[in-house]
Parts: sequence; C-alpha cells; structure tokens
Amino acid sequence: PAGRPGTPAPSVPQPRTAAGKPASSKATAPGTYTYDSTGTVTYGVGGSPRDASGAATLTVSPVKGGRQHSALHSDSTGDTEQDLLVRDTGTFAAGITLTSPVFQKVFRPSPAALLVPDPAKAGAAWTWSATSTDGATTVRASNKVLRTETLRIGGQRVLCAVLQTRLVLTGDLDYQADVTTWWAPSHRLPVKDKTVGKGSFNGVPFSTDITGVMRSITPS
Repeated sequence: PAGRPGTPAPSVPQPRTAAGKPASSKATAPGTYTYDSTGTVTYGVGGSPRDASGAATLTVSPVKGGRQHSALHSDSTGDTEQDLLVRDTGTFAAGITLTSPVFQKVFRPSPAALLVPDPAKAGAAWTWSATSTDGATTVRASNKVLRTETLRIGGQRVLCAVLQTRLVLTGDLDYQADVTTWWAPSHRLPVKDKTVGKGSFNGVPFSTDITGVMRSITPS
C-alpha cells in the first residue's frame, strides 16, 4: 500500500544470537541513496492499476557497535525500517518496521533474521519467520541466491548476487510477494529490486508490481 513516513520504530533489544562476529569494516557506507521506481499499484475490487513511478530514498546510519539502522521511504509503496547487525557471515535484521497510512507492523526476529549471507554463493538457501509485536501478523521468508550478474549503476559496473525471496504475511494482514534483489556484496547494498505481490488488509485487496534501480552507489 502507498505509504508515508511513520513514527520512529521502537528500540530493538539485542537478539539472543546472530551467527558470526561483528564486522564493522563490512558495513554499508552511511548516507542517503536514491532509487528510481517504475510500476503500478492497484487498490480495491476491480480497481485500475495506478502509476507508481517516482523516487525512493534509502537512508543508512553510521555503524556503531556492529549495528546500523536503515530507512527506506517511498511515496508509492510505503516505508520499511530495519535495525541491522553487520557480521562477517552476512547482514542480519534484528528489527523490521513496516508502515502504511492504515497500519504499522513491528517485527523483532530472535534470533536475528539473515537477510543476505556473506559470501552470497549461488545455490545458498535459507528461511526465517517472525511474529509482529502486536501478535496479529506472522511473516515468513524463503530465500535463495540464484546467480551473479553485473549491472551498470550510475555509470559504474557493479557485480551483484541475485536473490529470490518468497515473502508471506498472514493474520490480520494477508500478503504474498515474490521479490528479486540485486545485491552488491562489496557495498552491502540492494542496487535493484523487483517486487510483485498481492494481498488484502481489512478486506480491501491491493497489488503491487514495482521495480527500483539505484541511481548511484555513492551516497549523498
């Protein structure tokens, strides 16, 4: 659903376990990254697709104690905040907050959820799940590294690991999506993603088909 900046995410307690050791040297460079988005969103029974073209911004905080905070804002698709643990074995999420005009959901996976392994080798597969802090929504993610691929981002060639994620939310929020992410391991950044999903909230159906491409791997 279309989103707007939400209230700050609640503080996230340190998860019980996260594989690997803190690796601040592998953290994402802090700053703001911009994506150009194209695609459509649809609301309501029999609704017509609406143009979702525009820009999205990803703001990443400096690493502190092996932790970073990221906030992705899009006027078309909503807001996602993540509390990240930077490990030598990959990037983990200790907290995830999803915000739209009609709901905010906070997830605190414990142990922390593996987002991308390091190294991200083709064939690697893993799953994780979590229940929202209000107990009303469950999220399950099935992930796999498909292949490597080189993209040109802002005129620069960037080697990426291509990840496929099947995302399923159940409970008061019903949503299923297939997400393809082009992840740049050397920068620990998603430089491109494509999300095709559909679901409903309070009986109102919606669907999304959106692709975002980063303008530059150099933050502002």
